[in-house]
Amino acid sequence: MPPDIPRQVLAIIGTSSKFGRDFLKGVLNYTQSIDSKKQKPWHVHLDPRTIQDGLPNDFDQWHGDGILSQSITTDIYRLLQKKKIPIVELLNNEVPNGAIVSLNFEEIAKIAALHFCDRGLKNLAWYGSSNIWWISRMRDDFVQELRKMGRRCILCPDDFSQTEQTQCPKWDDFQRKGLIRWLKKLPLPVGIWVPSDMLAIRIIETCQGIGLDVPNQVAVLGTGNDSLLCSLSFPQLSSIDLNAERVGFISAQLLDKQMNNLDLKGKQGNDSPSIQTIVSPKGVIARQSTDMIETNDPYCFKAINFIREHFREKISAVDVANFAELSRAMLDRRFLTNFGQTVIKVINRLRMETAECLLLQTDQKIAQVAVNSGFKCYEYFFRAFQQSHNMTPEEFRASR
Repeated sequence: MPPDIPRQVLAIIGTSSKFGRDFLKGVLNYTQSIDSKKQKPWHVHLDPRTIQDGLPNDFDQWHGDGILSQSITTDIYRLLQKKKIPIVELLNNEVPNGAIVSLNFEEIAKIAALHFCDRGLKNLAWYGSSNIWWISRMRDDFVQELRKMGRRCILCPDDFSQTEQTQCPKWDDFQRKGLIRWLKKLPLPVGIWVPSDMLAIRIIETCQGIGLDVPNQVAVLGTGNDSLLCSLSFPQLSSIDLNAERVGFISAQLLDKQMNNLDLKGKQGNDSPSIQTIVSPKGVIARQSTDMIETNDPYCFKAINFIREHFREKISAVDVANFAELSRAMLDRRFLTNFGQTVIKVINRLRMETAECLLLQTDQKIAQVAVNSGFKCYEYFFRAFQQSHNMTPEEFRASR
């Protein structure tokens, strides 16, 4: 191929979803980093689509150099392989013989479980279909993480959630009536994790329609962090940011290596073993839909509200205890009973969650992040962050 003709790359990606669009941003970031003096630029072919749409209509006539695919089934992936060109597959870890970039589902589930448990919630539930493998994987990992924490997960029945799709749920009276029946049976207060933001918003609206208070009775956590949808929701929706731009960048990087005939574990082609790269999520972007604390202890309730209001300031566990009108030892015992953590651990966790968000959502310098998160000593923040994340704040920002 002449050097002035760009590489032809087919992106079979769900452009209708926030995940798909952010993925493509990551691909763009990678293509813009290519040195055009040393290698060919890319021409990325794509169509407006959902992940359920299958192959493009003109796929048989298309000829190119590589494919970025979000295959919903293994059969679709096998059709892609017939082109005999490099493929990088996202999400679907069941495809044979190829490069796969997958989300860290175990970490996603752990983040969701901790987000609810840190709020003292003991009743936790999952609402989502089981007919798509990565949704089932999130559900199963969530159940497992809660089991480790000594909590049980209440699963929605498949009979009315089965038609739910990841990006654009089919929402009809059958589903709504089934959801209402399920919600009315849940023990309150309860936290519900949902695998898409749109469906999480439907749950919030359904709760409000039957008189359930979000978040004081039902805390709802979405997935995908579609900031527009989350902000339009009332109350605004907390959601897990899956780090789709990073997935896109790494996928493009892997495809480029294949197209340039670079070594991937020493093998290439359809007979090579699968090579999986796992990308960690950014974390929970907390908003009002999970802004609740479950405790019947008035001292803990008073102390938690004080911490939430002042954790960015120079407060100590003694300050919190004095405000709650208890000794520090007595308040720590009550916190351990209600939240499984001491007062200072709750303060530091709120500070660390804030620091994570600032690292990921802003360009603030690390020292400024420390101050704005409530850590008055940069050295202490650096050591604490490195101990809890096994990486420096700079490395955390770069890895996400």
